[in-house]
Amino acid sequence: MDPDSGARSFTYNDAARTQSETDALMRTLTLTFDTLGRPISKVTGDGTASFRYSEPRGSYKNWGR
Repeated sequence: MDPDSGARSFTYNDAARTQSETDALMRTLTLTFDTLGRPISKVTGDGTASFRYSEPRGSYKNWGR
């Protein structure tokens, strides 16, 4: 989004994260999040960007060595 394009409006999800942003030219950016609050997609008029995260395998332990 261009900060010089005028007024913008926002919507927020239940976790108070920005869910969508619309500028004065009616261009909308929409975000979706996974259960950990990480962005998983960003949709604009130019297309969609998706994000993937690796999950740790096993557990991380500090063995004190």
